[in-house]
Amino acid sequence: MPTTCRGLLFSILFFPFLVTSSPAEISPAEQPMDVSSPESVAPLLVAPAGPVRVHARGAIGWGSNSGNIAPVYVLVASATPGKPDSDKVSSESDAEETPVAVIADPFEPLGRVAFQINDKLYFWALKPVTQAYKAVVPEPLRIGVRNFFYNLTGPVRIGNCLLQARFRCVGTETAGFLLNSTVGLAGFLDAAKDAKLQKEFADFGQTLGVWGFTPGFYIHWLYFGPSSLRETFGFVGDLGLDPRTYLFKEAVFILLKPAELVSDASFRIGDYEDLKEAALDPYVALKDAYLQYRENKVKQVRK
Repeated sequence: MPTTCRGLLFSILFFPFLVTSSPAEISPAEQPMDVSSPESVAPLLVAPAGPVRVHARGAIGWGSNSGNIAPVYVLVASATPGKPDSDKVSSESDAEETPVAVIADPFEPLGRVAFQINDKLYFWALKPVTQAYKAVVPEPLRIGVRNFFYNLTGPVRIGNCLLQARFRCVGTETAGFLLNSTVGLAGFLDAAKDAKLQKEFADFGQTLGVWGFTPGFYIHWLYFGPSSLRETFGFVGDLGLDPRTYLFKEAVFILLKPAELVSDASFRIGDYEDLKEAALDPYVALKDAYLQYRENKVKQVRK
């Protein structure tokens, strides 16, 4: 595993316990948000998981999930197309609002600092680069690049479908991965879609939830965005299933992640701005939307 990954995993696992600030009181949700269609998600950071659209008083903002991420990439905007598992749920499942129990945010002061830094990095770095990429690269090519990155994470979805005993999902994702990797020219063409194979959602954070693990407590990571204790371990598990962790040299691995982020962000510019404009407290609104989204993903499989 690349040195960067080892350092990243260490920092993720031990950083919360190194914080010396006292836990803050749990903030109530100032802006309840509803989760709707899973077809149009955009996590705050790189994440090959499924999508969620968040409505805040008529405006659209974006939540996030765990997934494979690497350091130094910020806020908003990778959207990995995905749909609920055809074994267990209907397409309406994500449209249902899942009541979310109050989850502690013991590192809220630190999380708010991370949120503000991520916010600046989005406006000062990610957004300008993404806008330039979108202006130069035609949309059909950008879609091909997005498909390529989605296909790379096929083993992550296949492995988690297997761990969740969703065997139809295993078959569908395996067939789609093989078809896209060959006929689809390494995933640039979505041959699986042409073959009417449904995309499935599965990551290790969802797997842990299906196994009965609760979110624990909320964490807003610097660079990575919203997460929880469970989803942080889910991220680590997905790194272990991601072939990029083993196949690419460290320099290539580091270059792939920002390229994936910019690629996905090019389809979501403006969504984060809408969330900020609609929310009384963007930090709380994002936290509520994220936790609700992740619980919906677990609920889909448990049904």
